[in-house]
Amino acid sequence: MSTNFREPGAEGVEERLKELVIFKVAGLLCGLEALNVREILRSQKVTPVYHAPEYVLGVVNLRGDIVTIIDLQNKLGLDPDDSSQGRRNVIIVEYYGENVGLAVHQIQDILQANVDQFEAPPSNLTALLGDYLSMVYKMTGKLVSVLNIERLLDIEPQ
Repeated sequence: MSTNFREPGAEGVEERLKELVIFKVAGLLCGLEALNVREILRSQKVTPVYHAPEYVLGVVNLRGDIVTIIDLQNKLGLDPDDSSQGRRNVIIVEYYGENVGLAVHQIQDILQANVDQFEAPPSNLTALLGDYLSMVYKMTGKLVSVLNIERLLDIEPQ
């Protein structure tokens, strides 16, 4: 499995750190490499798109650009929990030159993560999230499922 995370080397401290955006989706603690994140929006009004795949919540007008919003809970196949009720935040990522929004339930943090604390995902978690999971980041007392943005947004025709 290939990832975007570089192996620790003699290049210095900056090379050993990756900035992660940490968020929750239906109670699951997830992360994205901050290099993929353009911006974070709080509680956006989403316009539905009829006949779109069920994981597409709709679109938003972001400063004149129409941005598709993907429901990460649905895309990951997660069951709703108490934290998934109510308003959602949107993480805007760039995918092949186009902005795409990922609807998440709660933004947790943006942090500098030491590459020594990343591991390959366990097989039972890989079975749950499939190819969407690239790595697991070990935080104090928590595990963060680091998502593979390329696989997550590789939209298949319905």
